[in-house]
Amino acid sequence: MDRGREILNRSGIPTFETPERAIKAFLHMGSYAHNLKMLQEIPERLPRDLEFDAHGARKIIQRAIDAGERLLSEDDSKALLSAYGIPVGATSTGAPGYELMLGAGKDPGFGPVLRCGLGA
Repeated sequence: MDRGREILNRSGIPTFETPERAIKAFLHMGSYAHNLKMLQEIPERLPRDLEFDAHGARKIIQRAIDAGERLLSEDDSKALLSAYGIPVGATSTGAPGYELMLGAGKDPGFGPVLRCGLGA
């Protein structure tokens, strides 16, 4: 058995101790191939004349700070995203009483983080 593995390994053919390890390696290869394909996709071309309403965004954020709010309302969140050219579609949670929340924080390992999602 060891002689056969040695011949295969010398020829560049991988060998595994258990079938589970072989399956795991096969799945990693599939994931790797998928990730390579995703990396090679060409993103849509952005217009060269990007315009941002930084003044409007500052007003939205300052209004929330002055009101002592830690989270933006759905309307303010959408207005803020729109001010930076991020398209915002109509949202419907299907459950009354939920709002779109947008917050900022700092992750110790990553740095600044923008959080957005549904809140109660």
